[in-house]
Amino acid sequence: MTDLKSRVEQLEKEYRFRHWFHLERYFESLSREQLESFVTRGFCEGPRPEPLPSGSSKLDVLDRKKLLELWRENERWDARFAARNAEDQKFCSVHGHWPEQACGTECLATENREHAIEGDFGGNRVSSQKI
Repeated sequence: MTDLKSRVEQLEKEYRFRHWFHLERYFESLSREQLESFVTRGFCEGPRPEPLPSGSSKLDVLDRKKLLELWRENERWDARFAARNAEDQKFCSVHGHWPEQACGTECLATENREHAIEGDFGGNRVSSQKI
């Protein structure tokens, strides 16, 4: 039974890795406007972009070991994001950093854009007309 359980866990891990890989390639194919729409609304408006041709993604040139490192880093970040409250998640989505970190030149909110944030972040529904 332990062998079966470990095999199922291994398959689930591989599925999450492949899902991450395809989602990252999909994000690369989005225009800036589509990506902003995805971030602020949780979906992309307009027609879906064509998938990137094989070899044209920055991920395509990396070996599996490096891809697994990036995926694990992303999994850790997702876990930290999910552990935060809805207000912190919303702040991070707008600014690109956590509230306890000072806004600097890298802060996404320094572009003085107003966003209508709507989305479901880790089970916490958030909505705001002006950030």
